[in-house]
Amino acid sequence: MAKVNIVRPGEGEILGSGAQQIRILENGEHTDHRLGFAEVTIPPGTPSPLQHRHAQHDEGFYVLAGTFRFTVGEDQYDAGPGTWVIVPTGAPHTLPRSRTNTPREAPKQSISSTRSFARSA
Repeated sequence: MAKVNIVRPGEGEILGSGAQQIRILENGEHTDHRLGFAEVTIPPGTPSPLQHRHAQHDEGFYVLAGTFRFTVGEDQYDAGPGTWVIVPTGAPHTLPRSRTNTPREAPKQSISSTRSFARSA
């Protein structure tokens, strides 16, 4: 039987410091690299990185708090708490920009490239 992996509050690898942080909840190690997941905290006014594409996986974002602006290609979408955004494989996109105070979102429903992308950003 496969071992269950549980990451509790305060656990998980933390990348970044200060107000902008990524907490890795699953880096693909326990899912045969089928799924990665992280909680990302992005302060208001943080600039988005350049658009990029994922050739082999979709990328999902679930907004927990705050309002974020997602850019996919030339289109922009605002998303508040409780909103799920899925970016399909191959679509050019950038990480969301925070538009409000105290934002937090749990994005990166993808394969373990979540971790490698987060470290290079």
